[in-house]
Amino acid sequence: MWQPNTPERRAWIIPIGVDTSAVPSLNLRYSSNDAKRLGDDLSQRLEAGHQFKSVVAMPFMSDAQHPDGAAKEAIRKAITGLAGTGPDSAGPNDLVIVSFSGHGHAGPGGRFYLIPSDAGKGVSDHAGNLRADPASRTRLLSESISSDDLSRWFRDVDAGQIVLIVDACQSAAVLGGEGFKPGPMGSRGLGQLTYDKGLTILAATQADNVALESGKVGQGLLTYALTHDGLERMAADWQPKDGRIDLREWLKYGVWTACRTCGRRSRLASCRPTGNFGCWWPKMAGSPVRESGRNLRSSTFRMISRTS
Repeated sequence: MWQPNTPERRAWIIPIGVDTSAVPSLNLRYSSNDAKRLGDDLSQRLEAGHQFKSVVAMPFMSDAQHPDGAAKEAIRKAITGLAGTGPDSAGPNDLVIVSFSGHGHAGPGGRFYLIPSDAGKGVSDHAGNLRADPASRTRLLSESISSDDLSRWFRDVDAGQIVLIVDACQSAAVLGGEGFKPGPMGSRGLGQLTYDKGLTILAATQADNVALESGKVGQGLLTYALTHDGLERMAADWQPKDGRIDLREWLKYGVWTACRTCGRRSRLASCRPTGNFGCWWPKMAGSPVRESGRNLRSSTFRMISRTS
């Protein structure tokens, strides 16, 4: 059984799923299941890999029984609580994975919004739809989690690797749309953080498309690819096929499988922000992806071995 050489490393998993929304017309069916399954599977695999001293899951899920279970302030506290130098803060050897399943919105100026369970209270009509006036839309977005919010929340988190998985409608806009180039702070979307913080982002769908949910499997297709196929069936042990799944290998598998499920015939490399699914790695603008340095040591984030 493969053993770690850094026993004090820790992992935090923050899965977010929004089925029940303050605006009833935004209610979904499978987002909470996405969050639960991703959180459970990741926790089990990371613990079985014996790399981490502790694996902490902090799920946020809203459903009929817990309508405010994925509120913005609670999510903010969970992420920003990992900053600093205290005993509960994430350090350079640690891993943080945040996932969001629910509704997203691509707003003006390249900003992207993830809609938490408590956004938009009091702005729906008698039929449960968001009222058509501009003030209602503005309020919904102001109470949502913007890409600017996420940039601020992650900025002081000093984890060795931070991963954000977004399985939401319009989620490709999370990086500011096609052609994003990392630049000064304040650039559109979250793309800047792939440069400044070594943040890895896996996002489903284009800015003008809808992320696919499947009633047959009871999950979003991206999350299903990552969990059922990638982890539970060990199908993400593929590049190379060596009895282990590491973090990069797992995310690549999610992109490849989701592209294939949606009928795309192109290679993984062509699944860019212009396609339905994409994964962005820490890199300099115009340079090849780098897998060295403190963020992506080759064996750092191995998740599970078949012999574990």
